[in-house]
Amino acid sequence: MQILIVDNHPHPSRPLQTLSEHFSGLHLLYRHIPYPGAGRARNYGVHFAQTPWIAFIDADETVPPHWLTAYRQALEEEGGHPSTVFFGPCYPVFGYRPSWLSPALEWLFGGITSSQRKGEPGFSRPLHQMFSGNMMISRELFLQQGGFSQVLPRGEDTDLGWRLTCQGAKGRFIPEAFVYHHIHPSRVRLSFLARLQQDMEYFKVMLLLHHFYVSPTLRARLSLLRARMRRWYIKFKTTWKEPTLLFRQRLAESWVWLHGIQGGARMLLWDYRKWIPRLQQEGLPRCVEISNRRSSLI
Repeated sequence: MQILIVDNHPHPSRPLQTLSEHFSGLHLLYRHIPYPGAGRARNYGVHFAQTPWIAFIDADETVPPHWLTAYRQALEEEGGHPSTVFFGPCYPVFGYRPSWLSPALEWLFGGITSSQRKGEPGFSRPLHQMFSGNMMISRELFLQQGGFSQVLPRGEDTDLGWRLTCQGAKGRFIPEAFVYHHIHPSRVRLSFLARLQQDMEYFKVMLLLHHFYVSPTLRARLSLLRARMRRWYIKFKTTWKEPTLLFRQRLAESWVWLHGIQGGARMLLWDYRKWIPRLQQEGLPRCVEISNRRSSLI
């Protein structure tokens, strides 16, 4: 087993270098790449990896003692098949939790609500909703897919999930393989969440255009706009009909959802002209929805 630390800060971190030297007997390796972007850093780390399976975590996450054991048990149950991708939940840990932070907004920090964290029956998620900060994939499959997109500043895990789904890869969600996502108090602000939701919807809409429409025509964009507006109508309706929410929580959710609409509309109306060509030039496969509602790679 190897532990790779990929540092993508412009300047190498001397403390991390010292740490890797001190624990060199544990096969702890430090690598520096002076370029921003989580996808680029992870691809760089996989290039140096010598193991057939790769597990990812983020810099602001910690893992419980049984984390790797849960993945190993799942791998043995699947027979070690390289076409299976394993991923688990991210539990947000708040040093500061304001009263306006509702479960729906908490979900933005890790894709899991309080009720799901307590063991809600049937809790799972599809492969395209995996988090790159908590997943395990075979190195062979990862390289075959071209790794993470190095163009995208956000949503590179969703993009990879769509491509894997189209290839026929199986995703297995492992609730026991959770990680703790430590949220700095500076991020628990309404302005931060509004911007986060805006960016998430912005790149989600762009990926839908890129993968499921041959070209971002006006008809395609209007079709996607109608679909997204139905989704946002349900979010607002749920916000104001949920009996357990405080009034300040309803206001906070509504403000965040409005920024999501703004981000999606900006991509649909203009910014797709910048992003779609950049993704096409990257040359990674594209997942396309066909008439029988199945997917294939082109």
